[in-house]
Amino acid sequence: MDGGHVRVLARVVGEAADGVRTAAERLGAARGVAWTSVAADEFRARLVTERARVLEAAEHLDAATVALLRHAAALDGAAR
Repeated sequence: MDGGHVRVLARVVGEAADGVRTAAERLGAARGVAWTSVAADEFRARLVTERARVLEAAEHLDAATVALLRHAAALDGAAR
């Protein structure tokens, strides 16, 4: 695998991170639904927790993207 292939993989992982962030935004929007009940309050609290976990996953994907790009640069440097 050369640097170009690794950069393509980095782009795919970065796009996955964007998709995961979009899912987190949707979870956040669901909190605005005008439900009133104990179950609704519990559901909204759960959404906060789950949204944080989804955003954490996006951050890990971002870190993987950065690592892949560094690896691609190292491969390019080694090929010279």
